[in-house]
Amino acid sequence: GFRGGLAGNDDNNTQGEGYPGLGSHSEQPNGNGGGRGHATTGGGGGNGANGASGCDHGNCVSVQGGLAAGNPELTLLFFGGGGGGGGSNGCGGSNGGRGGGIMTIYALSVTVAGALSANGDPGPNACERPGGGGAGGSIKVVADQQTVGSSLVTAVGGPGGNGGAGCSSCFGGNGGVGRIRLEYFSLSGTTKPAASTFTMPTPTATPTATATATLSGQALSPSIAQRGAQQQPTATLAPTPTPTRTPTPTSTRTPTASSTPTPGPVRR
Repeated sequence: GFRGGLAGNDDNNTQGEGYPGLGSHSEQPNGNGGGRGHATTGGGGGNGANGASGCDHGNCVSVQGGLAAGNPELTLLFFGGGGGGGGSNGCGGSNGGRGGGIMTIYALSVTVAGALSANGDPGPNACERPGGGGAGGSIKVVADQQTVGSSLVTAVGGPGGNGGAGCSSCFGGNGGVGRIRLEYFSLSGTTKPAASTFTMPTPTATPTATATATLSGQALSPSIAQRGAQQQPTATLAPTPTPTRTPTPTSTRTPTASSTPTPGPVRR
Protein backbone atom coordinates (compact mmCIF):
# COMPACT_ATOMS: atom_id res chain seq x y z
CA GLY A 1 0.00 0.00 0.00
CA PHE A 2 0.92 3.66 0.27
CA ARG A 3 4.02 4.37 2.33
CA GLY A 4 4.02 5.91 5.77
CA GLY A 5 5.36 9.41 6.32
CA LEU A 6 8.88 9.98 7.61
CA ALA A 7 9.69 10.87 11.20
CA GLY A 8 11.88 13.86 11.94
CA ASN A 9 12.13 16.99 14.00
CA ASP A 10 9.29 19.45 14.11
CA ASP A 11 10.05 20.76 10.62
CA ASN A 12 11.17 17.91 8.37
CA ASN A 13 8.79 15.03 9.07
CA THR A 14 6.18 14.28 6.37
CA GLN A 15 2.59 13.25 5.69
CA GLY A 16 1.81 9.68 4.75
CA GLU A 17 1.71 8.85 1.05
CA GLY A 18 -1.79 8.99 -0.51
CA TYR A 19 -3.40 9.03 -3.93
CA PRO A 20 -2.03 12.56 -4.66
CA GLY A 21 1.53 11.21 -4.23
CA LEU A 22 4.26 11.46 -1.61
CA GLY A 23 3.63 13.51 1.50
CA SER A 24 4.92 16.99 2.33
CA HIS A 25 5.37 19.01 5.53
CA SER A 26 1.70 19.57 6.42
CA GLU A 27 -0.61 18.64 9.25
CA GLN A 28 -3.47 18.32 6.72
CA PRO A 29 -4.30 14.96 5.11
CA ASN A 30 -2.56 14.06 1.88
CA GLY A 31 -5.63 12.65 0.13
CA ASN A 32 -6.00 9.37 2.02
CA GLY A 33 -2.53 9.76 3.56
CA GLY A 34 -2.37 10.88 7.21
CA GLY A 35 -1.13 14.35 8.23
CA ARG A 36 2.32 14.73 9.78
CA GLY A 37 2.81 15.73 13.37
CA HIS A 38 4.40 19.14 13.88
CA ALA A 39 5.82 18.71 17.36
CA THR A 40 3.19 16.02 17.78
CA THR A 41 2.11 12.58 16.59
CA GLY A 42 1.10 11.54 13.06
CA GLY A 43 -2.44 10.93 11.80
CA GLY A 44 -3.66 7.54 10.56
CA GLY A 45 -4.17 6.72 6.89
CA GLY A 46 -7.63 6.44 5.32
CA ASN A 47 -9.44 4.27 2.74
CA GLY A 48 -12.84 2.76 3.60
CA ALA A 49 -13.07 5.33 6.41
CA ASN A 50 -11.09 8.35 7.53
CA GLY A 51 -7.96 7.76 9.55
CA ALA A 52 -7.91 8.96 13.16
CA SER A 53 -6.06 12.05 14.33
CA GLY A 54 -2.97 11.66 16.47
CA CYS A 55 -3.14 12.56 20.16
CA ASP A 56 -0.55 14.48 22.18
CA HIS A 57 -1.29 14.99 25.89
CA GLY A 58 -4.99 14.73 25.19
CA ASN A 59 -4.94 17.04 22.19
CA CYS A 60 -6.31 14.95 19.30
CA VAL A 61 -7.41 17.62 16.83
CA SER A 62 -4.31 19.36 15.54
CA VAL A 63 -3.28 16.59 13.12
CA GLN A 64 -5.83 15.05 10.76
CA GLY A 65 -6.07 11.49 9.56
CA GLY A 66 -6.26 10.55 5.86
CA LEU A 67 -9.57 10.81 4.02
CA ALA A 68 -11.81 7.96 2.87
CA ALA A 69 -11.35 6.97 -0.78
CA GLY A 70 -13.23 5.00 -3.44
CA ASN A 71 -16.70 3.46 -3.12
CA PRO A 72 -18.21 0.29 -1.60
CA GLU A 73 -18.60 -1.37 -5.04
CA LEU A 74 -14.85 -1.04 -5.63
CA THR A 75 -15.30 0.15 -9.18
CA LEU A 76 -12.02 1.93 -8.44
CA LEU A 77 -9.59 0.32 -6.00
CA PHE A 78 -7.23 2.27 -3.74
CA PHE A 79 -4.25 1.33 -1.61
CA GLY A 80 -4.64 2.06 2.07
CA GLY A 81 -3.26 5.50 2.93
CA GLY A 82 0.03 5.68 4.81
CA GLY A 83 0.13 7.05 8.34
CA GLY A 84 1.75 10.45 8.97
CA GLY A 85 5.19 10.63 10.52
CA GLY A 86 5.71 11.81 14.11
CA GLY A 87 7.67 15.02 14.82
CA SER A 88 9.93 15.45 17.81
CA ASN A 89 12.74 17.72 18.87
CA GLY A 90 13.27 15.55 21.93
CA CYS A 91 14.21 11.88 22.13
CA GLY A 92 12.63 11.00 18.78
CA GLY A 93 9.52 10.21 16.78
CA SER A 94 8.71 7.33 14.42
CA ASN A 95 7.56 6.83 10.83
CA GLY A 96 3.94 6.23 9.90
CA GLY A 97 2.71 2.74 9.08
CA ARG A 98 2.30 1.56 5.48
CA GLY A 99 -1.24 1.09 4.13
CA GLY A 100 -2.71 -2.22 2.98
CA GLY A 101 -2.48 -3.41 -0.62
CA ILE A 102 -4.96 -4.34 -3.35
CA MET A 103 -6.19 -7.87 -4.08
CA THR A 104 -8.63 -9.03 -6.78
CA ILE A 105 -9.81 -12.61 -7.42
CA TYR A 106 -12.00 -13.82 -10.30
CA ALA A 107 -12.82 -17.53 -10.19
CA LEU A 108 -15.58 -20.14 -10.41
CA SER A 109 -15.30 -20.90 -6.69
CA VAL A 110 -13.23 -19.61 -3.75
CA THR A 111 -12.67 -21.31 -0.39
CA VAL A 112 -10.58 -19.46 2.21
CA ALA A 113 -8.96 -21.86 4.65
CA GLY A 114 -6.13 -19.65 5.90
CA ALA A 115 -6.12 -15.87 5.62
CA LEU A 116 -6.78 -13.37 2.86
CA SER A 117 -5.62 -9.99 4.12
CA ALA A 118 -4.82 -6.45 3.00
CA ASN A 119 -4.22 -4.93 6.42
CA GLY A 120 -2.47 -1.66 7.22
CA ASP A 121 0.76 -1.72 9.22
CA PRO A 122 0.89 -0.24 12.72
CA GLY A 123 2.79 2.93 13.41
CA PRO A 124 6.03 2.03 15.21
CA ASN A 125 6.41 3.03 18.83
CA ALA A 126 8.67 5.97 19.63
CA CYS A 127 10.50 7.44 22.56
CA GLU A 128 8.42 10.59 22.26
CA ARG A 129 5.94 11.22 19.38
CA PRO A 130 5.02 8.23 17.18
CA GLY A 131 3.59 8.02 13.67
CA GLY A 132 0.05 7.04 12.65
CA GLY A 133 -1.09 3.62 11.47
CA GLY A 134 -1.67 2.69 7.83
CA ALA A 135 -5.20 2.15 6.53
CA GLY A 136 -6.56 -1.18 5.31
CA GLY A 137 -6.38 -1.86 1.58
CA SER A 138 -8.94 -3.18 -0.93
CA ILE A 139 -10.11 -6.77 -1.63
CA LYS A 140 -12.52 -7.74 -4.41
CA VAL A 141 -13.65 -11.33 -4.99
CA VAL A 142 -15.95 -12.32 -7.87
CA ALA A 143 -16.85 -16.03 -7.89
CA ASP A 144 -19.97 -18.18 -8.23
CA GLN A 145 -19.43 -20.09 -4.96
CA GLN A 146 -17.64 -18.41 -2.03
CA THR A 147 -16.76 -19.86 1.36
CA VAL A 148 -14.78 -17.21 3.21
CA GLY A 149 -14.77 -18.53 6.79
CA SER A 150 -15.19 -16.36 9.87
CA SER A 151 -13.22 -13.10 9.57
CA LEU A 152 -10.48 -14.78 7.53
CA VAL A 153 -10.77 -12.09 4.88
CA THR A 154 -9.57 -8.81 6.42
CA ALA A 155 -8.66 -5.25 5.43
CA VAL A 156 -8.26 -3.51 8.78
CA GLY A 157 -6.21 -0.44 9.67
CA GLY A 158 -3.06 -0.56 11.74
CA PRO A 159 -2.98 1.10 15.18
CA GLY A 160 -0.96 4.23 15.73
CA GLY A 161 2.33 3.98 17.58
CA ASN A 162 2.74 4.63 21.30
CA GLY A 163 4.97 7.24 22.88
CA GLY A 164 7.57 6.20 25.42
CA ALA A 165 9.53 7.88 28.16
CA GLY A 166 9.49 11.25 26.43
CA CYS A 167 5.65 11.34 26.07
CA SER A 168 3.78 8.40 27.55
CA SER A 169 0.44 10.07 26.73
CA CYS A 170 1.26 10.46 23.02
CA PHE A 171 -0.45 8.15 20.48
CA GLY A 172 -0.36 8.10 16.71
CA GLY A 173 -3.73 8.03 14.95
CA ASN A 174 -5.18 4.65 14.02
CA GLY A 175 -5.49 3.78 10.34
CA GLY A 176 -9.00 3.54 8.90
CA VAL A 177 -10.53 0.27 7.71
CA GLY A 178 -10.19 -0.79 4.09
CA ARG A 179 -12.85 -2.02 1.68
CA ILE A 180 -14.03 -5.55 0.79
CA ARG A 181 -16.40 -6.44 -2.06
CA LEU A 182 -17.88 -9.91 -2.69
CA GLU A 183 -19.94 -10.75 -5.80
CA TYR A 184 -21.39 -14.29 -5.89
CA PHE A 185 -24.26 -16.73 -6.52
CA SER A 186 -23.86 -18.26 -3.04
CA LEU A 187 -21.86 -17.07 -0.03
CA SER A 188 -20.91 -18.55 3.33
CA GLY A 189 -18.92 -16.68 6.00
CA THR A 190 -18.05 -13.17 7.21
CA THR A 191 -15.30 -10.62 6.64
CA LYS A 192 -13.65 -7.84 8.64
CA PRO A 193 -14.72 -5.15 8.00
CA ALA A 194 -18.12 -6.28 6.74
CA ALA A 195 -18.05 -6.61 2.96
CA SER A 196 -20.17 -4.83 0.43
CA THR A 197 -21.97 -7.67 -1.35
CA PHE A 198 -23.85 -8.36 -4.57
CA THR A 199 -25.77 -11.52 -5.39
CA MET A 200 -25.44 -12.19 -9.08
CA PRO A 201 -28.63 -13.24 -10.88
CA THR A 202 -28.80 -16.88 -11.90
CA PRO A 203 -28.52 -17.06 -15.67
CA THR A 204 -31.66 -18.33 -17.42
CA ALA A 205 -31.20 -20.64 -20.38
CA THR A 206 -32.66 -19.25 -23.58
CA PRO A 207 -34.85 -21.84 -25.36
CA THR A 208 -33.75 -22.74 -28.86
CA ALA A 209 -36.48 -22.33 -31.48
CA THR A 210 -37.15 -25.51 -33.50
CA ALA A 211 -38.79 -25.23 -36.91
CA THR A 212 -41.09 -28.15 -37.86
CA ALA A 213 -42.17 -28.51 -41.48
CA THR A 214 -45.62 -30.06 -42.09
CA LEU A 215 -46.51 -31.40 -45.54
CA SER A 216 -50.16 -31.39 -46.53
CA GLY A 217 -51.80 -33.28 -49.34
CA GLN A 218 -51.35 -36.76 -50.71
CA ALA A 219 -48.53 -38.74 -49.21
CA LEU A 220 -45.69 -39.41 -51.55
CA SER A 221 -44.27 -42.86 -52.07
CA PRO A 222 -41.38 -43.33 -51.81
CA SER A 223 -40.74 -40.67 -49.20
CA ILE A 224 -38.95 -37.43 -49.97
CA ALA A 225 -35.98 -38.55 -47.91
CA GLN A 226 -35.82 -41.83 -49.83
CA ARG A 227 -36.19 -40.09 -53.11
CA GLY A 228 -33.46 -37.65 -52.17
CA ALA A 229 -31.23 -40.59 -51.35
CA GLN A 230 -31.91 -42.31 -54.69
CA GLN A 231 -29.36 -41.87 -57.38
CA GLN A 232 -30.56 -39.73 -60.21
CA PRO A 233 -30.59 -41.49 -63.62
CA THR A 234 -27.55 -40.91 -65.72
CA ALA A 235 -28.25 -39.45 -69.16
CA THR A 236 -27.00 -41.66 -72.03
CA LEU A 237 -25.54 -39.84 -74.98
CA ALA A 238 -26.17 -41.25 -78.45
CA PRO A 239 -22.89 -41.93 -80.20
CA THR A 240 -22.02 -39.47 -82.89
CA PRO A 241 -21.60 -41.27 -86.22
CA THR A 242 -18.10 -41.20 -87.55
CA PRO A 243 -18.04 -39.84 -91.14
CA THR A 244 -16.91 -42.43 -93.76
CA ARG A 245 -14.33 -41.15 -96.14
CA THR A 246 -15.30 -41.74 -99.79
CA PRO A 247 -12.24 -42.88 -101.82
CA THR A 248 -11.22 -40.59 -104.59
CA PRO A 249 -11.53 -42.38 -107.99
CA THR A 250 -8.21 -43.16 -109.63
CA SER A 251 -7.88 -41.83 -113.17
CA THR A 252 -7.08 -44.47 -115.94
CA ARG A 253 -4.53 -43.41 -118.50
CA THR A 254 -5.79 -43.82 -122.11
CA PRO A 255 -3.09 -45.28 -124.38
CA THR A 256 -1.97 -43.09 -127.33
CA ALA A 257 -2.93 -44.38 -130.81
CA SER A 258 -0.01 -45.41 -133.11
CA SER A 259 0.04 -44.01 -136.63
CA THR A 260 0.43 -46.44 -139.53
CA PRO A 261 2.97 -45.20 -142.14
CA THR A 262 1.57 -44.51 -145.55
CA PRO A 263 3.43 -46.53 -148.24
CA GLY A 264 5.37 -44.38 -150.77
CA PRO A 265 5.95 -44.94 -154.47
CA VAL A 266 8.20 -47.83 -155.38
CA ARG A 267 11.23 -46.95 -157.39
CA ARG A 268 12.15 -49.16 -160.17
